[in-house]
Amino acid sequence: MSNSEIEDLKRELAEKEKELEELRRTFIEYKNVSDSLSEQIKLKDNQINTINTTIKTKDDLIKTIQDSIRLKDSQIDALQKTVETKNKTIDDLSQQLGSTINESVLKEKDKKIAELESELGKLNEELATTDDEIEQLSNELEKMQSKASRTGGPFIDFTEIEIDSEEIIKKMKEILLNALHSVSISTPSISDLQDLDLFEVKSSVNMRISCLIDPSVEEHIDLLEEFESLDNINMRSYESEDRWLIFRDGEELFFCAVGTKPNNYLAFYTKDSAHIKLFNSLITETWLRSRKV
Repeated sequence: MSNSEIEDLKRELAEKEKELEELRRTFIEYKNVSDSLSEQIKLKDNQINTINTTIKTKDDLIKTIQDSIRLKDSQIDALQKTVETKNKTIDDLSQQLGSTINESVLKEKDKKIAELESELGKLNEELATTDDEIEQLSNELEKMQSKASRTGGPFIDFTEIEIDSEEIIKKMKEILLNALHSVSISTPSISDLQDLDLFEVKSSVNMRISCLIDPSVEEHIDLLEEFESLDNINMRSYESEDRWLIFRDGEELFFCAVGTKPNNYLAFYTKDSAHIKLFNSLITETWLRSRKV
């Protein structure tokens, strides 16, 4: 084999090595893309599982309430039959005794019927309340499904989401009743504090509260005097009216930022110590920006 043929073979071998290296790089690129897509699919699957679990929980709760309604209906039917039986008994007694019937017996029967009808009325009221609860749960489920459909990935867009202030107060009360040592609270106005049942909090819990207190509003002054009658409350006026928050025992944080539209809030809740450490500056800022009254 001549030297030129050997050189040609070397060049051809070098070309093949370049092609092989290019194929390796292409394979690595495709593998990275494949791994990234797998992670995205896994994230979507986790999100879908979370939404399905939430919907199933709501469905189970609705089924429980429906079972309760059926039980109430059965009780109502039983009471109605009892009332009919009592009425029939009275009619039979009236026919048998005629004009000699004992008036005290009739009064006793009338009293018993009135009691049964009263109990029937209470059951009907409970049934109406249960219907309202089912309607509320259905509305919550629709909102949840709507949020899920609008969600781009695992991130919730709060721009158009509406949260009733009653739900915010309910969550804050739930956290407040578990307080052991200290809580920081902020509401847009001192009037909002009336719904938090502050007088039911343990006297050993120190409460630091920031909210709008307008000295020119008589209601605000009356409420301030009422709340400051408690030794464990320290209040300041925070005029921005831009947040709801409660921070319990350094362990639990609930925060709602007021949006530009009515009932539009950016809300989050966490017990994670890293989250709390990051947002602790917001809690401190609220108190430092407040002024003594």
